[in-house]
Amino acid sequence: MKRSLILLVVFALLATACATTAPGTTGVITAVNGNQITVSTGGQDTTYTLGNRTNVYSPEGQLTQRSFLSQGQRVMVWADNGVAVRINVGA
Repeated sequence: MKRSLILLVVFALLATACATTAPGTTGVITAVNGNQITVSTGGQDTTYTLGNRTNVYSPEGQLTQRSFLSQGQRVMVWADNGVAVRINVGA
């Protein structure tokens, strides 16, 4: 009984760890097109969709509008299946 409970807890913790969103891309915004941004990491471009749950944070750490994003900004993007969840704009 104890062994089953321990295995269940371990499995739940692993499932939670795998489901969390990790930093995906740190780079420079090369394009902003409607609800998508393209981020370049020195040769490799990645395009992210901005969803209704995408949070954008200014260099001061304040939650801001998506319209704050512009070409040339350094950003860190957390994404889930190509949809940006959080974008931190660097100073």
